[in-house]
Amino acid sequence: MASEWTTYKVEEIAEKTISGPFGSNIKSAEYVKSGIPVIRGFNLSGPRFNERNYVFVTETKAESLSSSIGLPNDIVFVARGTVGLVGLVPDTYEQYVLSPNLVGLRPKPGIADPYYIFYYFRSHYGQNEIHSYVSTTGVPKIARALESLRNFRVFLPPLSEQRAIACIIGALDDKIELNRRMNETLEAMARAIFKSWFVDFDPVRAKAEGQQPPGLAPHIADLFPNTFEESELGEIPKGWKISILSDISETNAKNWTARSHPEEIEYVDLSNTKWGVIESTAILAWKEAPSRARRIARVGDTIVATTRPGNGSYAFISRGGLTVSTGFAVLTPIKRIYQNFLYLAATSSENINRLANLADGHGGAYPAVRPNEVSETVIVLPNDEGIVEVFETITSPIRDRIEFNKKETSTLAALRDTLLPRLISGELRVPDAERIVGRAL
Repeated sequence: MASEWTTYKVEEIAEKTISGPFGSNIKSAEYVKSGIPVIRGFNLSGPRFNERNYVFVTETKAESLSSSIGLPNDIVFVARGTVGLVGLVPDTYEQYVLSPNLVGLRPKPGIADPYYIFYYFRSHYGQNEIHSYVSTTGVPKIARALESLRNFRVFLPPLSEQRAIACIIGALDDKIELNRRMNETLEAMARAIFKSWFVDFDPVRAKAEGQQPPGLAPHIADLFPNTFEESELGEIPKGWKISILSDISETNAKNWTARSHPEEIEYVDLSNTKWGVIESTAILAWKEAPSRARRIARVGDTIVATTRPGNGSYAFISRGGLTVSTGFAVLTPIKRIYQNFLYLAATSSENINRLANLADGHGGAYPAVRPNEVSETVIVLPNDEGIVEVFETITSPIRDRIEFNKKETSTLAALRDTLLPRLISGELRVPDAERIVGRAL
């Protein structure tokens, strides 16, 4: 640590510490469609915060929970459950309510920079401090959470250096967030084309009305029929057929066995795969790998969770050498032209909801579906494979850009995680870090 840096307790550098309410003071039945957002443990993910899937309470309810109100730039911690998650509250709303099992702090202006404090507790220094107060009896929790939070130690450089460190690491996180948003937009584009062509049949409807399908070149529009016919699903394009995913893919085609396996695997688990992104993998010796590490995933495959499918554990496989949990169904397209069609059909929001409902209907401690229930997803296939081939040609560059952004994000995250502890300890000074980050960006 640099000699001019000082160690403080949180109570010395915090204007206020905050605790979520007792569970009995806020119930899911009180959630409304809009109002004051409630921060839950789910939101303390991503580079700084995850703003998806907010729940809300009314302003009146929020007023009754005044001791649990968070403001922009507060730092929030999970106190029970996935201890170690930390988030920096964004400025999207004027105020928020912390959910039960969360605590937070509001840094004193002029003493502690909120971004630096957030990054400090994301570093291994801060994580070690948090976990030194954790009780692992039963569900992991920070013992006497609010009191413990006030006693957390944090070492601070001068305010100007705090801000410089936060700016350097923040530049990497900003690029990571930009990539995430770009990928959301790109995937939405691919899904919109899929839905238009193969669910809503927009090109066929346009031709049936005597119009040129908007946005399609004439040679592509010519591939689509201009009339519909009745089916058990209602009207579908004439000559097209109702099929299921197993007509265009194999399910769990390759698995490791006790007699045939590598000495080391790169493992993908359900918990590290969310909404199309494999967030991390683990390199494991075979003899130390869990018994569920058996399925082989190859480039172009789609993996979809069969255990708790509603959690969105699915992804497109863009590189080889991965072994995935038996909690996934691995779908391998029978032809390359079906790669994106397969992924988008299997992971549409409608299908994920269908699988979640099936899993809930099966009951059990861990709601799950059988792999064949994934492969039996209903699709409507064109009679002319040329349509699917054109679709693959259009969507492949989109998929390639998405996968490039994921790879870049992984590289930037690794750089951030390498630089952060060295900056916080004073081992690496700001000018040197600026040069490294400048080259990376």
